[in-house]
Amino acid sequence: EALKAQAIAARTYAMFHILKNNGELPYDVDNTTKYQVYNGKEKINWTVEQAVDRTKYEIAVYNDKVIATYFSALCGGHTDSAKNVFGTAVPYLEGVQCPYCNAQIKTWTNALSYKELNNDFANYSVNADEKSSIGITMDPKSGKATNIKIDNNDISSRDFRSVLSPKLVPSLNFTINKIDNGIIITGKGSGHGVGMCQWGAYGMAQVQKDYKEILKFYYNGIDVVDYYSSNKNLEPDIWIEN
Repeated sequence: EALKAQAIAARTYAMFHILKNNGELPYDVDNTTKYQVYNGKEKINWTVEQAVDRTKYEIAVYNDKVIATYFSALCGGHTDSAKNVFGTAVPYLEGVQCPYCNAQIKTWTNALSYKELNNDFANYSVNADEKSSIGITMDPKSGKATNIKIDNNDISSRDFRSVLSPKLVPSLNFTINKIDNGIIITGKGSGHGVGMCQWGAYGMAQVQKDYKEILKFYYNGIDVVDYYSSNKNLEPDIWIEN
């Protein structure tokens, strides 16, 4: 059931970009984390093929429009909202408490010297040292970082993660502690956290939730429809430019 939910999320995400781009770009998606990671046909197995075949033509829509079905690996206990991560509130991409991925949550920790921090954020005029004040604003609902303040410099958590790289900051569920020569970043989860939590979907399947229940849990208010038999001209629910 988790793979069926993933098949529909991936199909819908691709269709959203195909409709959005309308043939104006040389490609609709690529194989990186910017869109959807694809590592080649060798990753395909019988179970995946069955999930794709058994959901053939099915996509997710909101108010009859094809949605941007974002997903990430491990939300860490609460998915994030599109408002926090992308800057735009989207009704079907609100954060939800996710108890289903708890068994997979592990804490990660990475260190960064003040020199490295200053070099990485030179464009933000950051000049941090052991005397600097460093604070984090957290979303009260998800508990995830929304803004980092280093002395008088404000950096959105999304930019903070992007500049330092997702390898160093795997998710937005983190805290920062100062040490003598730099900072320690400690967190949990993996990915931007918006939309479906893949390990959470797996956990839901383990407690006998079907694929439609999984999708509707993470994408509030959506419907799962058969686009092939639909008589409607499908349009993308455009709210974001990436």
